[in-house]
Amino acid sequence: MKIKKIFVGLLFVSLAFSGGLNKVEKTIQQYVDQYTEEAISLVEKVVNINSGTLNIAGNKAVGEIFKSELDELGFDIVSKDNDSGSHIDLSINTVN
Repeated sequence: MKIKKIFVGLLFVSLAFSGGLNKVEKTIQQYVDQYTEEAISLVEKVVNINSGTLNIAGNKAVGEIFKSELDELGFDIVSKDNDSGSHIDLSINTVN
């Protein structure tokens, strides 16, 4: 819950210095408000996985979670394994 307090605190500080929000910023704020709990849950899920440098299974589990999340956002994902571990390359088609 500490991370939630930090996010809320940062939001209040940014609003205090912003002089009000325009229409686009209000839309962003509404989106953030709507999905804050979901985002915090994702962070908690990931940080609670034992994924230290030498824990290959934990690293792969964290990678799969982010791979799934990024896939839902429309990213093209290519997984690559090499001597230093697994990596993912991302791309997204921004042409409408």
